[in-house]
Amino acid sequence: MMEESQFGLQTGQSQPKISVDQLRLPDHIHDLELLAQGGMGAVFKARHRLTGARLAVKVMLPELAKDANHLQRFIQEAKLVCKLSNPHIVAIHECAIMGNTTPYMVMDFVEGETLKQRLDREPSLTVKEAVDIFSQAADALLHAHKKGVIHRDLKPANMMLTKSDDGETVVKVLDFGLAKVFDKRADEETLALLTATGEVLGTPYYMSPEQVMDDPLDQRTDVYSLGCVMYHVMTGVVPYPGTSALQVLSKHAHDPLPNMDDSPRGAQCPPSLKRIILKCLEKDISDRYASMDELQRDLIQYRDSGTVRRRITGKEKRSASRMIRGVITLVVSIILGYVLMKALGGDNP
Repeated sequence: MMEESQFGLQTGQSQPKISVDQLRLPDHIHDLELLAQGGMGAVFKARHRLTGARLAVKVMLPELAKDANHLQRFIQEAKLVCKLSNPHIVAIHECAIMGNTTPYMVMDFVEGETLKQRLDREPSLTVKEAVDIFSQAADALLHAHKKGVIHRDLKPANMMLTKSDDGETVVKVLDFGLAKVFDKRADEETLALLTATGEVLGTPYYMSPEQVMDDPLDQRTDVYSLGCVMYHVMTGVVPYPGTSALQVLSKHAHDPLPNMDDSPRGAQCPPSLKRIILKCLEKDISDRYASMDELQRDLIQYRDSGTVRRRITGKEKRSASRMIRGVITLVVSIILGYVLMKALGGDNP
């Protein structure tokens, strides 16, 4: 049976497109074993010859490397993730090209299963387990955002669950292959590398409305995607199911969010956590959490206290602003009317 691996590829295929014999890696990388493969390449488990550390080697298919766009995406992932250093992001140690034809990167090997595999195996997580996973993922994304990087493809298959030495679940966010620099200070070479004009990139079930509409993206697109993951975990279904990618994308862009209480487990979601999720999934980007920092603070507060301070929404702010403007307009009108009446009355004998 084929299963998703640490890198979103699939294990269990009998005829790898890249074999161990084809690899000409540096001497310190040895003891290679095929871990997973897919349309873009393969991932091998390996060891560092001197330290004995377990590694994962991600190798791109040589024929794909001939395509400039594919090669740029591979290099893009390495360049971006090398900027990041966080306990909830898989670290890349080196990136090079074998024989001038086959790009590869060496990273930490993560033992465990993806959140998708966990949900397939055990659909119902406790609220404590779920919130702990959400807050760790938010920490990884917050670190990336501080470095000027948005993920753009967060989904359960890109969230690895492993165990710490004391048995606690540790989340590792994977696959920044679609990530994009939003920091205006980024160098021109990197910005050019990440340009994908006209392309809709991401996974339909977890894509933000602005991704669907090919609008400019900022860190709030990851807030929405994490909201989709949280909705899925807490209800047992994705926010917008559909029979085709086009249908799902259209729902993200235009349809109101289905009532969580109508889903298989949505009614069991605590109200405070539900408010957090719904705020993430606002279609209007200005109504969501303004930053991953805000979202993480609410998740940690809920995790530690079981409740969260209610924030005034963007809709409520706009409504209050309209009401204030209306009151001011009314008061000004009354004053002007009174002044005009007095002026006209002053001319009478």
